[in-house]
Amino acid sequence: MTVEVVLAPRDAAGPSAPLADAHKPDRPNFRHRLAKGKFDARFAPDDAQVSAVADYLRQSGLALESASSQFRLRATGPSSLIETTFRTSIYSSR
Repeated sequence: MTVEVVLAPRDAAGPSAPLADAHKPDRPNFRHRLAKGKFDARFAPDDAQVSAVADYLRQSGLALESASSQFRLRATGPSSLIETTFRTSIYSSR
């Protein structure tokens, strides 16, 4: 089973302002977007946060794979290990 853990932005309130400004006609940044890579550079989780979560997942026995974003960690392992790691139950509707 594969899961993706989504990490909080470095500044949780930070992304709200640029996003709101881009959608309000009375703002100077109306319809302006951050250049490619700028959003991640400003708001992506710091290395310490990523390392702490990655270490926890590895210590739990899960294997890490590359993810599509700096805000995500992808982990793979048996569903029983996923249940234990995340302290949850997984049910199938089959």
